[in-house]
Amino acid sequence: MLGHPLTDIILSSIILLTAGIVRGAAAIGPALIVVPAFSLYLSVQEALAIVALPVLSASLWQAANRHEFRPSITRFRGMLLGLVVGLPVGALMLRQIPGRVLVLALGVLVVVAAVTDMKRVSPSISPQAERYASPAIGLAAGFIGGFSAFWTPPIYLYLAALRVPKNLFVTTIGISGVLGASALVGSLWCYGPFTKTDLLLSTLAVIPTLLGVAVGDYIRGRIPQRRFQAIVSVGLIVLGLNLIVKSLAGGA
Repeated sequence: MLGHPLTDIILSSIILLTAGIVRGAAAIGPALIVVPAFSLYLSVQEALAIVALPVLSASLWQAANRHEFRPSITRFRGMLLGLVVGLPVGALMLRQIPGRVLVLALGVLVVVAAVTDMKRVSPSISPQAERYASPAIGLAAGFIGGFSAFWTPPIYLYLAALRVPKNLFVTTIGISGVLGASALVGSLWCYGPFTKTDLLLSTLAVIPTLLGVAVGDYIRGRIPQRRFQAIVSVGLIVLGLNLIVKSLAGGA
């Protein structure tokens, strides 16, 4: 982005700040907001490279909740382990499975489930079922994320169905984000066009992103659980529509 017009730099800062606020308040993004927006005036490769460190830093910020970190690891260790296993498997399948089809199906599933959740008719998951569901969700999220970079939606949907308290919800999304974003950064560094300029821009992009996360955290701390659940449902709809649009546009 160095050498781009000042208006692009200002616009990019606003996008990153907004994505950080949404991440802090509702645990969505920032990649799902930043990448489509940046792609309006940058290549997708540049957008992914720039957003890599902001995603990682935002995830680290939200994962570092001393009150919820241990409960999250304890309760969702099966899901997180499944995510770690599924990511490389999905990456290996990248050239063998049409990612657009699976991302489109995932987007539709997320929207339908979110609308169902808003109508309060979504099924509850028993503690016994959760023991087996968590690893399966983690594997699915890792598999999908391995070839599409979208590992969050299955986890987001699963936590929403469990009615996880908001702070534990955000911490768990943060931990899963650290795992997924670390894989993204590693892939870009080893195999992708991650230049020194991209590294500089991605580092600078961390500043407005974390500022936004701090604002979003403040907002979330003043939102009742029921209202937070409604925000989660709306966020799921936005997330699902984003996936549908990207899959139909060919960006899986």
